[in-house]
Amino acid sequence: MAMQLEQLKADAKLQEVRANLELQASNDQRDSEREVMKAQLDAQLEQQRIEFDRWKAELEAATRLQIAQIGAQQAISIADMSAQQAAASDLQQSFSNES
Repeated sequence: MAMQLEQLKADAKLQEVRANLELQASNDQRDSEREVMKAQLDAQLEQQRIEFDRWKAELEAATRLQIAQIGAQQAISIADMSAQQAAASDLQQSFSNES
């Protein structure tokens, strides 16, 4: 009887150890999957940050280019107006001199 009781205790202890090992293995697998998912999300976030930074740089460059083009067009317009005013002034002077 004592031998059977000891055998039952040993079997119960063995089942407890196996259950703990299975639980630990399950926890380890869950933790591993979580780490993989976290790494994937971090990589995705980094990729989105890179794409955003590229978009932002392209937008800033395009904006600067548009501003420069507007400035150049204004300079050309001012130069044209000055040339027209000078020509008009020259014509006016030549008409005044002819009179």
